[in-house]
Amino acid sequence: MELGLKSIEKSTEMSADLASLIAVIEQGFDAVVITDKDWLIEYVNPAFEKLKGYKKEEIVGYHLSVLDNQIYTPEALAHLKEVLDRGEVWVEQIKTKHKNGKDLVVDVRGFAVKTKRGDISGYVLIARDITEEAELQRCLLHAQKMQAIGTLAGGIAHDFNNILSGIMGFAELAIKEVPVDSPIFKKIEQIVQAAQRAKELIQQILSFSRYVEDKKRPVQCASIIKEVLKFIRAALPAEIEIKTNVQSDSAILVNPTQLHQVIINLCTNAYHAMQENGGTLTINLKDVIVNYPEAKRLDLPIGKYVKIEVSDTGHGISPEIIDRIFEPYFTTKKEKGTGLGLAVVYGIIKDAGGAITVNSKLGEGTTFSIYLPCVEQKGKEEEEIKDITLCKGHGKILLIDDEKLVLEVEREMLESLGYYTTACLNPYEALNEIELNPKKYDLVITDLSMPGISGEKLAKKIISLCPDLPVILCTGFGDLVVEERLKKMGIKEILRKPVSLKQFAQTIQQVLDSPKFK
Repeated sequence: MELGLKSIEKSTEMSADLASLIAVIEQGFDAVVITDKDWLIEYVNPAFEKLKGYKKEEIVGYHLSVLDNQIYTPEALAHLKEVLDRGEVWVEQIKTKHKNGKDLVVDVRGFAVKTKRGDISGYVLIARDITEEAELQRCLLHAQKMQAIGTLAGGIAHDFNNILSGIMGFAELAIKEVPVDSPIFKKIEQIVQAAQRAKELIQQILSFSRYVEDKKRPVQCASIIKEVLKFIRAALPAEIEIKTNVQSDSAILVNPTQLHQVIINLCTNAYHAMQENGGTLTINLKDVIVNYPEAKRLDLPIGKYVKIEVSDTGHGISPEIIDRIFEPYFTTKKEKGTGLGLAVVYGIIKDAGGAITVNSKLGEGTTFSIYLPCVEQKGKEEEEIKDITLCKGHGKILLIDDEKLVLEVEREMLESLGYYTTACLNPYEALNEIELNPKKYDLVITDLSMPGISGEKLAKKIISLCPDLPVILCTGFGDLVVEERLKKMGIKEILRKPVSLKQFAQTIQQVLDSPKFK
């Protein structure tokens, strides 16, 4: 009989039942530790050896604190002894470590072993590994938190879009009345540009919250990097130098908001790696031909790709974890990290038909390389920037929005484009107007989110009353599934708030098919 079972032998006569008990303990899945009254380890079973990584001979005879001196402190053991000596069962979920340093979460139950006379002869601790269950629970709680954040972000974005509509709309109206060579013109121009950047930022927030699913379109990767650099130069401290080497003007088929998110994420990670000692952040962009050996390594078709490299001179990534960095919820940032960043990056790049790799050396830095397939046509952004002609027209528009500021600025924008506009704050009044004057209007523009009756229900009623009256919906969100449903219902176009003067002009001209005016 092993020394570790002496405490049991003292309180129980040797019998077939004892032999069965020993077999259960030896072959059981739960880890068992038996100590004497002074917490010296007398016995551990094979399940314990597997759980903690220690062999019996390494710890039998040692104090319990050898297993985890952060948990089994003198104060904690004194309290535990007091609880167990009263005959109570100690139940606790604790975080500990394997011998190799791997984090563990275990459910522990402890009780005292008594002799026939009722004296305490030792203690038994039974532990069950629940690391995977705890991780799943943490992921579930995190997902619920992210869902709550998404809901909150959606509500904030809706309200902010209404405020931004006033800023952008009135600024665009004001700049038309100011001479181009006036200093005021440049100031208002800055307001318009700032409002546009704010609009794009909201779209990123909504994209992250899954309220927006922008379609993929051809964009120049160089233009995305240029926008990212504008953003991060102001955010990074002076001790971090930024270098760029852009040698490609090729276009790629991506969701531009998501690609922006990818590069921002990699730059943020690079900053964190250099936060303590400073360093150099380098962004390279070039065209490459992925041939057979490289294509096989990257799991990509042979062809022409743009290659984006984001490098830092930080502390590097440990070889032990580098293969896990793209796993969901894996993070090395402890309290700061969510563990979502690189997993999201990986998903975006794979969805775009590309690949991402990482090379790192401890103490020297890390380089992330992104490969995205080139497309022939160039990004639409260049064409849109060049086309600054506003499409004026004529006709009668019924405008509906429950926000007074938005209603006022959109009314002025439409009237500046030549349209006679009737503005309604109350959707029911607008519906009554249509019922009384079904032939009066050429177009209806309504907000989607309104109290009492939604823009969708309002549009459905209008279409049933006047099938030939086109309806445009304005929304602060951008769910493609909802947009598809709305268009099948008969909605002609859907505009995302805040709507620019140019968007109004082009969309209305397209819907009404009115001639362009310069």
